Amino acid sequence: MHLQPLVPTAGLQHLTIAGKQGALALSHCTGSAIAMVFVHADPGSSRQWVDLIKYFSARHGLVAYDTRGAGASAAAENDDYSFQGRSEDLAQVVDVLGYKKIVIVAHSGGAAVAMQYATDNAERVAGLFLLDPPADPQQLPEQMWSEIIATLKGEDAEQTFLSFIASIAGSDTAVRAQIQQDAQKIAERARPAMTQALSKWDPAVAYRGVTAPVYMLTTPENIGLVKLWDLQDGQHSVSHSSGHWIQLDDPDLVIAKLTGFLNQLEN
Repeated sequence: MHLQPLVPTAGLQHLTIAGKQGALALSHCTGSAIAMVFVHADPGSSRQWVDLIKYFSARHGLVAYDTRGAGASAAAENDDYSFQGRSEDLAQVVDVLGYKKIVIVAHSGGAAVAMQYATDNAERVAGLFLLDPPADPQQLPEQMWSEIIATLKGEDAEQTFLSFIASIAGSDTAVRAQIQQDAQKIAERARPAMTQALSKWDPAVAYRGVTAPVYMLTTPENIGLVKLWDLQDGQHSVSHSSGHWIQLDDPDLVIAKLTGFLNQLEN
């Protein structure tokens, strides 16, 4: 079944596949260079990759998909929004498109999904390019996480969720509007479940499972992962964009850093 284009870029094909928890909507194209898979943030959608897709689709095979409970994809039938469950959707996308080796470009919570996939499918991952992964959730006490999750199940859940998104969306009016629109499409039951998954995520353990090369482009707020993961010079850089969505605030920077990472992998 064909959908309305998720990413309005010439040359992309738009379709759905049968995910383990419901239909997944994706946009993809073929190319001669290594395939790239784009995984958006928890409160995001595939259209947040439009600038990168326009640039890299000239040479690379690539796919951007809406994760379960986001964008045009179905909500999870059993409310499983764990990083393990979402990485299984990523595996289905890769398998359906027949990719043998991929570079995963992942933003925010999507980085945890990508790292889980890379741990479980090491032989298929050539590299991970991570955009502003979440700060270490262990920095917040468990009680605070419990209160946040409870709020996301209560009467003020939507307003709380959207207010938080607004607080990290940056200063660009158009970018903020797009991010808010995408956040409003997140399935209601997905919001607390995704937050629950994040609260239990251990970035140190996640990184130990990854054997592929990693490059991280982060904002100053999340730079603590550089030390936690012992990233060396050439493995990370910092964006000073005003918001968490670096690929929307400063796509030229992301394209430049990702191009450099791809060149390293090819060499």
